Amino acid sequence: MEMGKKLKILREDSGLSIKKIAQSLNISPSTYREWEYGRKIQGEPYLAICQLYQISLNELFSNQNTDYLEFLELVNQVKSSLSRLELICGSSFTTK
Repeated sequence: MEMGKKLKILREDSGLSIKKIAQSLNISPSTYREWEYGRKIQGEPYLAICQLYQISLNELFSNQNTDYLEFLELVNQVKSSLSRLELICGSSFTTK
């Protein structure tokens, strides 16, 4: 699916206005509107978009539906495992 169409569907599903989304992303409403019309997204706002809609990068760039909260839980589990490993092995391992 084209990125612009994907952004429009996400916005409509969220019930948020273009203005509200633009404020959340710290961009102008016209910039977001242009993205929905297919203008290439400049810079790296992808993570902010994913956080806003609570989706993964994979879901943004594909048609696969990944539960963002499930993804965050997996990240937290990995961090927790690394912390336990650090306690067992000493300061050789660090988590950031």
